[in-house]
Order: sequence, then structure tokens, then C-alpha cells
Amino acid sequence: MNSFASYEDWGLSFDPNPLPPVLEALRGDKIVGWYGDIERQLLSKIAKSEQNRNHAYSDKLRAFLQTWRDNEITGSINREQVDVLKAASNQLAADSWTYQNYFQNLRDSLREIIANVEQLPSPGEQNEPMAPPPSGGGGMSPPSDFGPEGEPGQTNPGENDMEQKEEETAPNQAGQPSSKLDQDVEATLQQKRG
Repeated sequence: MNSFASYEDWGLSFDPNPLPPVLEALRGDKIVGWYGDIERQLLSKIAKSEQNRNHAYSDKLRAFLQTWRDNEITGSINREQVDVLKAASNQLAADSWTYQNYFQNLRDSLREIIANVEQLPSPGEQNEPMAPPPSGGGGMSPPSDFGPEGEPGQTNPGENDMEQKEEETAPNQAGQPSSKLDQDVEATLQQKRG
């Protein structure tokens, strides 16, 4: 057991993002290598069956090889593809033939892959630390006397400009535009109409 001199040392001893140990078992390069080994073994078994003129075995193996190639396992494991391969290996593992033990072991390996995939956290389940809630006033508005200080009765620079702009852009009582730009646009439109 470790001894710590302070709470900070104790807190720093924990890894904030520990990787699950199952990630090591599902390294993409290892899975792809394993997939290639199985394909080569199947090709070898097909060749031996054809050499022995055992067409029933070579036909079964060819059908499984086609399923194997149709559901290629890459570094990113797709659970549906593994399920298809497991189902096909289940059928050949249930048959009473020379390669029954081989397909039972292959089925068990595929089951292990499925179990490891199920242990991995899905993208929505990752426990990423959330941002701390805001402290202080939150959504409160600033006090009415907030801003640059000036003498009483004196307006702040730019304050008059804002009031003038609001007056310029506000429509008059008749609904006609009152700013210079709006009047120019309205005049141009009237010239084009008539």
C-alpha cells in the first residue's frame, strides 16, 4: 500500500481515464491477422479435401469460405458480421465430420470476440467528465448602474448615437420608412414600378 503525504498526492495517484483491459485483446492488427490465418487454414483444408476427392467436405468448406469472405473482419469490429460468422461456424460445428473440432474452436473464438465487443463502452456510454456548473450569478442581468462611471446627468459616449439610430430606423406613424437608406430604397422601388 502506498503512503501519501497529502490529499493532492492521493488524488493524483488515480488515472482519470483508465483504459479497460479488454482493449488490448481487441487490437485491430491482431484481429485482422487472426482473420487472415483462418482464411489460409480454410484454403488449405479445401485443397486437402479436393486432393482426397472428398467433394462433400470441399463443398462445405467452400460455402463457409464464401461466407467468411463476405463478412470480413477489419480493425473496426462490426458485431453483425461476427454474428453471421458465428452462425455459420455453429452449423459446421454441429455436423459429425472430420473438421467438427476445428469449427467448434472457431465458434468459441467468435464467441469470445462477441463477449469482448459487448464489454467495450459504446460511444454514448463513455463517462467523460462534464464541465462544472457555472458559478456566481449564472443568468442574472447586471445591475442597472453597471458600466462606465460619469457625472450625473451626463450621458456616456455613444449613448446618444444609439438613440439617434433607433429613431432613424423606427417607422413613422404612417408605416413609411423614416431612415435615409429606407427612403432611398423605397424611392428606387417606386421608380421601377411606374
